[in-house]
Amino acid sequence: MSKIEIKNRDGKVIFEHNCEDNTLRKTLEIAVANGANLRGIDLRGSDLRGVNLSGIDLSDSDLRGTYLSKNNFSNETTVN
Repeated sequence: MSKIEIKNRDGKVIFEHNCEDNTLRKTLEIAVANGANLRGIDLRGSDLRGVNLSGIDLSDSDLRGTYLSKNNFSNETTVN
């Protein structure tokens, strides 16, 4: 089992997921599916190509160095 924590910019865990062969991509997709508030998350240097980020609020998030090619940002995704 592998637990991945999604933290905000202050280091507080705002979502976590534990499963076999876990990845940040799986954890983010489950967080989005469960309606987690991901505003202000720290995704520095993450490879998120192809992750469906549709409709989530990434305001105040740290996305420096994050690879976001081929992502779905439809349905009012907020990134600023």
